[in-house]
Amino acid sequence: MISPFARSTIWNLLGLALPLLFAIWAVPVLLEKIGAEKFGFLALAWGLVGYASLIDLGMSRALTQKLSLIRGTAEELDARSIVKSAVYLTLAISLVFFAAMALLSLFGLGGLITYEVTTHREIQISLLFMAITLPLQAVSLAFKGINEAYLNFRGISIVRIFLGAANFGAPCVVSYWTTDLHFLILTLLIARLLALIAYYHLSRHCLPPLSTPQRNSFNPVHTRALLRFGGWVAVSSVVSPLLTQADRFFIGAMMSATAVTDYVVPYELTVQSLILMGAVTTVAFPTIANLARISESAARSKMRGLVIKMAALMAFAMVALAILMPVLLHSWLGSTIGANSVTVGRILCIGVMFNAVAGLYYTYLHALGRTKVTALFHMVELPVYTGLLYVLIAHFGIMGAAVA
Repeated sequence: MISPFARSTIWNLLGLALPLLFAIWAVPVLLEKIGAEKFGFLALAWGLVGYASLIDLGMSRALTQKLSLIRGTAEELDARSIVKSAVYLTLAISLVFFAAMALLSLFGLGGLITYEVTTHREIQISLLFMAITLPLQAVSLAFKGINEAYLNFRGISIVRIFLGAANFGAPCVVSYWTTDLHFLILTLLIARLLALIAYYHLSRHCLPPLSTPQRNSFNPVHTRALLRFGGWVAVSSVVSPLLTQADRFFIGAMMSATAVTDYVVPYELTVQSLILMGAVTTVAFPTIANLARISESAARSKMRGLVIKMAALMAFAMVALAILMPVLLHSWLGSTIGANSVTVGRILCIGVMFNAVAGLYYTYLHALGRTKVTALFHMVELPVYTGLLYVLIAHFGIMGAAVA
């Protein structure tokens, strides 16, 4: 019989993997229908939506941890008050970003990017749509955090699969009618609105019934606790993208755009295997937080078991991927792939294996509320990593970047 943890992990894996299949189908269709320039703008919009977690200052993760701690206790009667505090705070922060982006769109933010086919009007309207999309995405993350705390990964994954389909499929459908950029971007806004509604309704079934009006009111004490936890998560959220994206910018600046392609293709192929880690850590976070409240030794024991299984699984997966790397790269891209790309991919397989195990320890520390530790490590890691990138790329090119 499958355990609840394993069942949740399988649902999580489906929610992470199926959108990749939609992307594989949709990207060539979109490129053909709307052209490289508008696809580039659409890709920037996808990236901007992905950074919405920065806007909520770690509130969704803080909410998951707090609700996981009180789940099944008398304190759970305060759950609705905690949720209201988190949602109000997220909404307030995201509205500031909405106003800033709306003003920037009116004052020519789109002019920072060179374009030829797309019109200024399309870009301006698209930016306004994105300004509305960001608060929707940020608040939906808060309601998603409630579902994670109550281990409703089946519901989360169904919504995530829908989002994956809409993210790539909806612009494809619209492209058969019009290639105007703002109509393509509008599909992202509508998808996020529907996801917000879905997460909200799912969360209502998770939370305990309201006992007294006081238990449902905005509480400054809860707000301060959420900000302490989420503030350090926000630091990691700012630094992490720099750690994951700096390599390609260094390669582009120190070598060439062609070298970036030779590096990024095996990088993306290898890093996608981290969905295995993501599927496990998302379930482990609320599970360990709840266990730690009862018994820290039980939480440590659960953690040790997960580390052993993750290390074994990723070692097998990365050895297999390293062996198949030349076949996969050449069958996907043929002769266009660079001579060093296979070596880069194999080096990165080692890094990904360690990163997957590190992801579990990161999750464990967050489950215990020690977000300051991970944030400080990220802040120390950034200058060390960028220094290594500069030195190793200068001496060994893209293989040096992979080693760094």
